[in-house]
This record gives sequence, structure tokens and C-alpha cells, in this order.
Amino acid sequence: MVLLMLLAAGSINAALTDEEFAAIMATNPLTPESLQGATVVDDKFIKANYQKMKVYDTRRKAEYLELHISGALSAPYKEKSSNSVDFDSSKDKFDVSKYPQDKDEPIILYCNGNRCWSCYKSAVMLVRAGYTNVHWYRNNGFPEWKSKGYPVKITAKGDNNNITTKKEMEFVFFKGGCFMMGDDFGEGSSDEQPLHKVCLDDFFMGKYEITVGQWKKVMGTGSSDSTHEDNYPIVKISWEEAHQFIKKINGMTGEGYRLPTEAEWEYAATAGGEKSQYATVTGNLSHNLCNFDGTAAKDEWIKTSPVGSFPPNPLGLFDLCGNVWEWVEDDYDYNAYKKHALKNPLIKTSGSEQVIRGCGWSDAEEDCRLTFRDKMPPDCQYCNRRNDVGFRLVKSR
Repeated sequence: MVLLMLLAAGSINAALTDEEFAAIMATNPLTPESLQGATVVDDKFIKANYQKMKVYDTRRKAEYLELHISGALSAPYKEKSSNSVDFDSSKDKFDVSKYPQDKDEPIILYCNGNRCWSCYKSAVMLVRAGYTNVHWYRNNGFPEWKSKGYPVKITAKGDNNNITTKKEMEFVFFKGGCFMMGDDFGEGSSDEQPLHKVCLDDFFMGKYEITVGQWKKVMGTGSSDSTHEDNYPIVKISWEEAHQFIKKINGMTGEGYRLPTEAEWEYAATAGGEKSQYATVTGNLSHNLCNFDGTAAKDEWIKTSPVGSFPPNPLGLFDLCGNVWEWVEDDYDYNAYKKHALKNPLIKTSGSEQVIRGCGWSDAEEDCRLTFRDKMPPDCQYCNRRNDVGFRLVKSR
């Protein structure tokens, strides 16, 4: 185990304004202007009907919990397909059971505007499922609704702050070895297949996710989320900002810290290759073991919890299940597991997204399986709106 006391210096970008967020969204392709079988509606229609019809927010649950149209229900469309009209829905997660059983009941869908594809894809899936009264709030979506002062609701109001124990940067040593990487329970997406053998060299992995206090000691200030105390995981950090932190701390210490590869992360989550469905002390999932999807039992935190609040996995790593998603070094490739080298695989493509692993405080049980893969853009300037993504460090032996 390695113990390191961090030093101070640096800075981080402030939060984006709504206008800056809109500029980032503008880099996405436009959704189609119409959809056969659905009705495109504007903010006036929604204002007149949001209390009469069921309204569904198709954004990530963490966004919904932060702020949503008053009375809206959360129905996140989990995308891995491309942003195009011929998207491959088999790559995505869509839960039709969240919608009314009566397929003639009028419903409204929204996300973050006409460049936000989760809403379009949800509408397509509902039309395919036989729903006859789908209304798609395309235009500028939720940002427009909020800017006009229409009724909104905040669900996640803040964190409890009842633990003040400070954590230094501690590392757990992993002896190199081989394991079977991928879904071994038959419950995952096809991007978690095939199950394949991977061999890794020795490495050290951070016992905890990087905290607000550690970030401030290196970078000089916290992230755009000022509600967290020093022993909470740093959030609202892009992949590129994580690399800025790594570059700075390596310059200060002379060490070779880096993000884990996706294979290293999964090897650690499986406690060195043991067959397990969740990265908890027992391999099972409950609110006594992991911060996810609401509050119950030991899980009293509405959002993130202080690092180390739940039992570690069998090799002493905390919060690999829940709390926040964690950046890894790999570029996201849907077919990565068909391309992995046997030894120390690392996927670097010309793609525009990076892998995140581990699930966050707002995610459902299925997303907390330790083999579940998700993705986000590396520059991700809107990450300061994502309060469920952080990172931890590794170093080679």
C-alpha cells in the first residue's frame, strides 16, 4: 500500500451558463423535424397540457433529479447507439414498462432540445410498440421550459454531511494475472461480450475515488458543485480535466499516476478475477452495500456519499459500486471486447467518447452490474452538470 499527502496549487473552470451549454449541445446533429406516428409540439402546448397528460423526462436520472418539469416522470433512454435516424436500438436500454399500459393514452416526451436524441429515440420506440398518442417536445426542450420560468421541480436537494473523516490517497496493490473479462451472467448488453481472457501486469489502484479535498489541494479549488465537503468524491469533472489533475500531481510528486484501463478497472472490481455480479463485499447489491437509486437502509444520501461510507470489496477498494461513475483511459468502442489484445488491452480509436464504469448514486440496479459499460465525450464541457461522474487513480508497479 502506498500513502501520499497531497499539496496545493491550480484552478478549474467555473460552471457553464445555459447559453454555453446550448453551444455545446449544438455540436450534436439535429434530430429529424418530424416523426411518423408522433406529434411534434412546442412549449405552449406543454404549458397548456403538462398537468393533464403524463410527461416523461428521457434524460439521465441524475439530470432529472437535479431539475425537471413539474410533475414529470423519469424514463431515461440509455443510449449506446449512434445519433442517426437508423440508430441500432439493440445497443440501447429502453424500458417500455415505465409508460402507460393503455397505448392510446396521450403522453409527452422531452429532453434537452432538438439536438437531444434520447427523446427522439424514445418516441420511435413507443411508436414501434404501438403507442398512438405520442407528443414529442422537440424545439429547445427543457432548457427552453426553464428559461421561460415555467414550473420546475428539484428532487435531489442536497447531501447529508455527517461524516468528516478525511481520506488521504491510499493505494491497493494488484498482482498481475489473467481473468475472464465481460458478462458471465447472461444479463448484459452485447458490448459486454464476448467473455474473453485478459492478462494484466502488476498495478496499484486508488483505495478511494479522488475527493473534493484532494482535488483542491492539487488544483487550487473545487469543481462547479460547491455543496460537497472535502471527503466527498469530486464530481462534474471531464475526462480531460481528470488528465489535467494527473499531469499536475505527477509533476509535483514525480510519480506516474494515470487513469485505469477498462480491463484494470474490471479486474479490480472482480477482486482479481473472482466471478461476481456486483463490486461489493458480498457480490450482491443492496442499500447496505452500495449508494445507488434512492435511499434505504444504510444508504441515507440523496446524492453522493462521503468516500468509504460502505464496505469495501474483498480486496479493500471502496465505492467501485455506486456513488459516482469513474472515468477510465479507454475510448468507447461498442465492439471493444472483440478487439482486445490478450495482454494489457487498451482501446484507442478515432471515436469521440470515453468509457465510464461503476454506476452512480441515481442509477438503477441493472446499471450497477460490475460489467456494465457506459460512455461520455472526453472534453464534456457539460460535465459540470453531471454530479455523478468522478475518477480514481492507478499507477504501475
